[in-house]
Amino acid sequence: MAVTDMLATALNGANIAYLADLYAQWAKDPKSVDPSFDILFGSLGDDEAAVLQDALGASWAPRPSIITGEEAPPPAKGGPAGGLAAQDSLAIARLVRAYRDYGHLEATLDPLGLKVPAPRVELDPATYGFGPKDLDREVFFGSLIDPLLKGKTTGKVKDVIAVLRAVYCGSLGAEYMQAATAEQREWFRTRLEGDNWQASVSVEERKSILRNLTEAEGFEAFCQKRYVGAKRFGLEGGEISIPALHAIIDQSAGQGVQSVAIGMAHRGRLNTLVNIVRKPYVAIFNEFAGGSFKPDNVDGSGDVKYHLGSSTDVEVGGKPVHISLQPNPSHLEAVDPVVCGKVRAIQDDYGDTERKTAMAIVIHGDAAFAGQGIVYETFSMSKLPGYRTGGSIHMVVNNQVGFTTNPSLAILVFTARILPNPSMRQFCM
Repeated sequence: MAVTDMLATALNGANIAYLADLYAQWAKDPKSVDPSFDILFGSLGDDEAAVLQDALGASWAPRPSIITGEEAPPPAKGGPAGGLAAQDSLAIARLVRAYRDYGHLEATLDPLGLKVPAPRVELDPATYGFGPKDLDREVFFGSLIDPLLKGKTTGKVKDVIAVLRAVYCGSLGAEYMQAATAEQREWFRTRLEGDNWQASVSVEERKSILRNLTEAEGFEAFCQKRYVGAKRFGLEGGEISIPALHAIIDQSAGQGVQSVAIGMAHRGRLNTLVNIVRKPYVAIFNEFAGGSFKPDNVDGSGDVKYHLGSSTDVEVGGKPVHISLQPNPSHLEAVDPVVCGKVRAIQDDYGDTERKTAMAIVIHGDAAFAGQGIVYETFSMSKLPGYRTGGSIHMVVNNQVGFTTNPSLAILVFTARILPNPSMRQFCM
């Protein structure tokens, strides 16, 4: 019998306590159970294994074994041995895993509503045996989705689905199950499911976000009216990247980062220069009027304003931080390895072997990110001892259309380029 067939047969039993007992024996000594169960338990995913582990009871009050002949106390009402089928418990575990794997595919990420996500069969409760009449049924899931249900170990199927959709299928999507290690996956899961991020934005934080958005929008509106027809690669539609950059820099400064190097192409560069790197407005407007970006006694390339960089020193939370935006020519992603190289050089100058004093932020356009090989060449260097920087932030601005490529076709390009190479699933530089 194939492992998948055996898995389906065994997990359809009516008493999860028996399987949990066997699983506990197998965890201590795989040879203590029949070889068929050794294969079965070895093929379980993390979520199914967690449900079986929870069914054994707490470590300080384990449930007595029903296999060794010890008399077990009457099960608690609604507990896993009290009539709830192993089929339901393990089916709900597979449903939870499906949302963590595929929930982002039903997230409403397009604010223009041009593309409505199609329903996924992987997220349909009927796929796991829960039809419309089963949604009010109580199931046991242990600590699998704690604290989404605030410590509950049982609940209705519809309640489980509701909290999962709120986290994974709202206006944010998260795809993290392909991360390289269990530690990385657990880091993301804990923050998505346990940080209460949907309700934790204070009034002051909301005001700060509004202020940053207003500054970004006001700059774009002024340039559009004052310099009609001037080439400027505006940030219209992507203004949220400005408060996002502020948030990233604030958080990193609080964790000891002293230098932030930013790399980006043209789109939104002028806005980033004035609102993040604090280049004076007068300098930007002088360049719009045809003035030089440099003093007469300084040699330079004479490059256009949306290729130029700048730097500044700011104070964030009482800590000094150096912020620099690297110059970048018309080759879009050419700046990626330059930024990472600069960050590595700063870390080496500081003697920072833990890679915590300097950080790279690289901003991509969606089509360039999918289509330019230098992005993946930079990723592939992230684990090399001489090049690693300890982690970078990659922000992809969704422009909806990259040159003549529709978003749906851009996704195909991205998938074809990224999935065949396992190194692309590693954390960025």
